[in-house]
Amino acid sequence: MAKEKEITAHIESNGKGFFSVYVVEDLPYSIIGDGFSVDEAKENFLAVYEESRRDYRETTGKDEAFSFKFVMDASAFLQQYKGIFLVRN
Repeated sequence: MAKEKEITAHIESNGKGFFSVYVVEDLPYSIIGDGFSVDEAKENFLAVYEESRRDYRETTGKDEAFSFKFVMDASAFLQQYKGIFLVRN
């Protein structure tokens, strides 16, 4: 089993209900995901990760495994939780 390094995956929103997930770190293969919700974007990101990891392993013989810590930027947080904050005057 490959040793897993924890990587921070960033979640951003375009402000119109679409989310992207990406990593900043230099990895041996590319990983990016997107979707119309945070959960959908994370699912897509993890599916791309598994596919990219498999392709990399088949091509190089090396198994580079990672675990992910997901963090949202302010726009993604506000988009994800819009409507739950009530402002009363």
